[in-house]
Amino acid sequence: MVASVLGAAVLVAGCATAKWDTSGIDHPSTTTEKEYGRDEAGLIASITDRYSTEPPNLNVWAASRSEAHCAAEKIVRTVGVDRLLDLGFDPQKGQLALPYTTEEHDAVLNILVGCIDVGHAVAEMVSAYQKLSVTAAECLGSAIERRGLGRDLMSGLLSGTEPDPTAAGNRLGAGITDAMGECLDPSTDLVPVVPADPFPDADLGPATTVPAGQGTEAPPGGG
Repeated sequence: MVASVLGAAVLVAGCATAKWDTSGIDHPSTTTEKEYGRDEAGLIASITDRYSTEPPNLNVWAASRSEAHCAAEKIVRTVGVDRLLDLGFDPQKGQLALPYTTEEHDAVLNILVGCIDVGHAVAEMVSAYQKLSVTAAECLGSAIERRGLGRDLMSGLLSGTEPDPTAAGNRLGAGITDAMGECLDPSTDLVPVVPADPFPDADLGPATTVPAGQGTEAPPGGG
């Protein structure tokens, strides 16, 4: 219809064109926003996609799909579908930064740390774009995890803010400094930023897009 209207406008104006390009109209995008149901399966899929989608910037962390699904399944079944929705969870965004109670926060954080290999995540980020050698990056990731700093880093996913390196008596800042001293050679290794904003859960919009007609349909009565 739009192509016909544009064509008619050209004729009425007395203009002529050898070739009217309507390819953008005749062949629209074949992708559409994925729809997530407001049931257990929908919430698990939403969280899984959110945290396993590879970002275009390799400095930003993404879990493996198996890790993200492990966390999503346990979080949804531990906190509950109704409770997550009551807390404001939006299936179309999949964010875990919600106003949990202290008990809920600790439970979700335990699940994240249990399902996600934080050391490997750190190693991937600090070796991206050859900031560090793979050997130095893996050493740093292991040293950070061995010091129990995974909880501090993952806490950003639940608060939506950058982890505070000065909190708890400078626990994170001092721990990362010690890990860097253990693993990096000042004469050969660049000093990476560990981490700036890879772990916090910023509002990135819908998790993904899928071919039209292949999205997960919301169940009757869902949204």
